[in-house]
Amino acid sequence: MMMRALRNFSLLAAVMMAPAVLTPAFATPALQGGFVRVGERLDRVPPPAPGTPSLTPDLTQSTIVSHLQTLFDKAANPSTHLMTKQGALSSGWGWAASHFGEIDRQNKGAVSFGDVLDYLNGHSNSPMILRPVQGT
Repeated sequence: MMMRALRNFSLLAAVMMAPAVLTPAFATPALQGGFVRVGERLDRVPPPAPGTPSLTPDLTQSTIVSHLQTLFDKAANPSTHLMTKQGALSSGWGWAASHFGEIDRQNKGAVSFGDVLDYLNGHSNSPMILRPVQGT
């Protein structure tokens, strides 16, 4: 009985003392080696992963507009390609529902994707002008 308890305790201690092994699927690039060394500088941004495209204004703009287009398409009526406030609420796009009155400047009750982009371009501190992605 005492030997079994001692063996179980030793096994538990060995498991708890073993270093954690990080799998690449869950490891951040900085931790793929397993440990962060004492004194290692953590205030630097890690380099981009190989094959990552350079961040350019065009890539940023197209990524933002594509994401907005996806949200809009989920909220819009497929036959009219217009979004109502109820459509925005139903799709879970709370931001569009909250700002719907400001986006719908003509009080039509439905807005196009261009209306959403016009609203964003008029209320942004960024010099970037959002335009529909070509080919969509």
